[in-house]
Amino acid sequence: MTKQITAADLQSPERPGDGWYIIEAAGEYPKTVEIGEERVSFVQELTAETLEKIAEAGVPEEGLLIDRDHLSMEEDQPTEAMGWVRELAICEGNLAARIEWTSIGRKLIEGKVYKHFSTVYPLEEGEARSGRVKPERLVELALTNRPNNGEGQPPITNRENTLPTGANAPADEQRTQKETKMTYPNELLALLGLAEGATDEEVIATVQSLKQGADAAAEAEADAVVNSTEAEEGAQLNDEEKKECKKEVLANREHGLKYTRLLCQNKALKNRQTQPANPERKYAGSGKLPVITNRKVDETERAITNRANELIADARKAGRVMSYWTAVAAARNEISTQA
Repeated sequence: MTKQITAADLQSPERPGDGWYIIEAAGEYPKTVEIGEERVSFVQELTAETLEKIAEAGVPEEGLLIDRDHLSMEEDQPTEAMGWVRELAICEGNLAARIEWTSIGRKLIEGKVYKHFSTVYPLEEGEARSGRVKPERLVELALTNRPNNGEGQPPITNRENTLPTGANAPADEQRTQKETKMTYPNELLALLGLAEGATDEEVIATVQSLKQGADAAAEAEADAVVNSTEAEEGAQLNDEEKKECKKEVLANREHGLKYTRLLCQNKALKNRQTQPANPERKYAGSGKLPVITNRKVDETERAITNRANELIADARKAGRVMSYWTAVAAARNEISTQA
């Protein structure tokens, strides 16, 4: 009597190992073979009845070799076994094989190098010319990505299979489906403003919306920090300088605020140095205009500029990029600390 198994006995395609696999799906498959110089077409009938006869015929006592792409059929190709078929059975009308993998074959299956099985049945010339062939035994099985009867056969190692899902799935498959179904705590859903049982899509859409709102708020706050610092220091930054300051504030608010303040102070100082003297300004005392020198200021600015150039050069040697304004702010901070 033909051995019968159920889908629950099959190996899970996500955790391949020794066990039962469907190697042939029931059906009728068109074939073409070369007999001499002639190409002969026929239909291979692998009905449920035919597959039962193949299962009853079984496999050799030592097992049926599983190779790669039928290479063992060619004399100059390797014949090492990827695995061994130990017995055959029928699984819901399809042909199944109990396989023991070798160390080589197991790595290929676990690594998803091969996706399908390919079967070989004995064929007589007269059968082929008759137009319809009903095989009676299995003579070879191979791992391949181009199965000769691929239609309806579930892949070996991925989830694109034809096995049942849900309550009718094999026990391992049911467990995998439960494990991959995401659930969210009701407290989290409430914080997101979602009802119990919200879908993954609803949760993702809500989180994306919140992130967009947070990003917009951060942008607005950075603009406000730069604008208020300009007003406090009495400076006017150009668009490029504002963009750089905003970038620094978004990266680190405390550092960005310090950077923006130093830049504004530098701009304000330069503006004061370039302003023309007020001809109506009155001076007390002897009536002579006081002697005003900017030597100290000039020396400080020259030192800051020189140090900034050094910092930029050091950064370039180290393979980094430092903007001019970042270098000026760092140099001013160093020199003011030394003073």
